Amino acid sequence: MRQELKKTFLLIHIHWPTLGADLDLHVVDPAGHEFYWERRSVAGASGNLSVDSLIGPGNEVFTDGAAAPGDYRVYVHFFNTHSGMAESAVDGAVLFREGTLRLPGLTLRMGQPKQLMAVLRLDAEGRVGLVPP
Repeated sequence: MRQELKKTFLLIHIHWPTLGADLDLHVVDPAGHEFYWERRSVAGASGNLSVDSLIGPGNEVFTDGAAAPGDYRVYVHFFNTHSGMAESAVDGAVLFREGTLRLPGLTLRMGQPKQLMAVLRLDAEGRVGLVPP
């Protein structure tokens, strides 16, 4: 029972206000599994990309009901534009058992590779913090 109570629910949410922009959330878990629109779940892993907006303003959400301790890398990619807008701001938050953390905002441009938004560290006690750059 104690091991079950130590499991941490982790929710990573990004949001962008740009009309027509298609931004993609990528999350790499401590085991190295990368979750994104094309690989929403991974066999044997408890996380999944549960919300994938295709045309902004939009939201994307990664959830893991039994998040393992370690580092989670959060990336965002400006995948497509349906309005001609080639730049978009993005912000986000992480919700977990003990609270909420805001993610640092980014400005993304169409045609650039995915950008690292944050590295989150989940410890064995279920605490989550941002790893300094």
